[in-house]
Amino acid sequence: THYYVRVVRMIDLRHKYEFGLVNHALCAALREVLREYLILVAQLEHQMSLGHLSLQKLWFFVQPAMQTLKALYNLVLDIEADSRSKPERGSTTTLRGGMLLNVLHAHAVAAGG
Repeated sequence: THYYVRVVRMIDLRHKYEFGLVNHALCAALREVLREYLILVAQLEHQMSLGHLSLQKLWFFVQPAMQTLKALYNLVLDIEADSRSKPERGSTTTLRGGMLLNVLHAHAVAAGG
């Protein structure tokens, strides 16, 4: 839940066009991933209400979602850290454009192994 809340907070803060197209596109993509996560939660709740969900099944289905949320959480932390350390022309709180793309690329390379 902590991972989810932190990602949602970032989306709420940076989803507007005034933060640039890269931030807007990133927030849209993050929102889609979170939507899929919420669908998984709803499906698991339904299975539980039917009595078809064991702890073992729950753990099996939740593991990939937990890894994804953790990766998004780490991305958000890096974006926030870089925003504080590299203010862009008068902006002290938002990483934008190419600088944001650099952070995204670094995470994509790291995730690729």
